[in-house]
Amino acid sequence: MRVRVARYGAQKEVNPYNSDCGKGIRLDGSQIDNNDPNDTSIPVGPQFAMDWIKYLTRRFGDARHGGVAIYSLDNEPELWRWVHIDVHPAYPGYDDLANLGITYATAIKQADSTALVSGPATSTWMGYFFSPQDWRSGWNTGPGYVYYGNPVDRRAHGDVPFLEWYLKQFAAAERKGGRRLLDFLDIHGYIAPDDVQFKPAGDTANQVLRLESVRAFWDSTYFETAVNDTPYLVPRMR
Repeated sequence: MRVRVARYGAQKEVNPYNSDCGKGIRLDGSQIDNNDPNDTSIPVGPQFAMDWIKYLTRRFGDARHGGVAIYSLDNEPELWRWVHIDVHPAYPGYDDLANLGITYATAIKQADSTALVSGPATSTWMGYFFSPQDWRSGWNTGPGYVYYGNPVDRRAHGDVPFLEWYLKQFAAAERKGGRRLLDFLDIHGYIAPDDVQFKPAGDTANQVLRLESVRAFWDSTYFETAVNDTPYLVPRMR
C-alpha cells in the first residue's frame, strides 16, 4: 500500500527509499482510509483483463496450444480491506467476492475459451465459511467476540457457508451463459499447529507435529486445535 505523506500527514512507517510513500497508519495508530486510490493505482476492469490475455495468446498461443493454461481470479481476496485498503477500503462480502469473480471469469473465457480458471483462493479456514463482513461483525459482538459470533452477511445469504454459496452462484451463471466459468476450487490450507507454521524444522517433537499436520487434508479423525475442528479438507471440499 502507498499513502502519500505529503497529502495525508505523518505515518508510522514509510518506504525507506521514498519518504513520501507511507504505509497508511497515522502516528496515533489509526488507519488512513479516505485516501484517493488514484495516488497508488490506475483503475482497470474486465476489458483490461481481456486485452492482457489476448496479448498473451498472440505471443504464446492459447491455453490449448501451449499458452497460459490457468488463470487465478485473485489471491486471498478476503484480505482486500487489509492489504489493499488504499483501493478497496470496504470489508468484502459474499456478493462482492462472487460477482467480481464471475465478471472476471467471464472475461477470461471470452478472451481464451480454452483457458481454465481457478478461484477464489481463500486465505484461511474462516474464509471457507464466512466473509470478512462476518468476521468484523463477530469480532465486534459480545460476549464471545469471535469471527463466527454474529455472521450478518452469511445470514443474509440463506445461512449458507461462503464457499458453498460461491459455487452455487458460479453454477447459476454457468447455466445462464452456457459456458463453464470456474474449473478449479482454489483454497489455501494454512491449517497446522501454531508452533510449526512458517518456522524452521525445529526439534523432534515439532517435526512430528509438522508431519502429523498433513492429516488435516484427508483424515476424518484428525482434530486440529488451530481451527478447533476436524478439517477433513479435501473430502469436505469435494
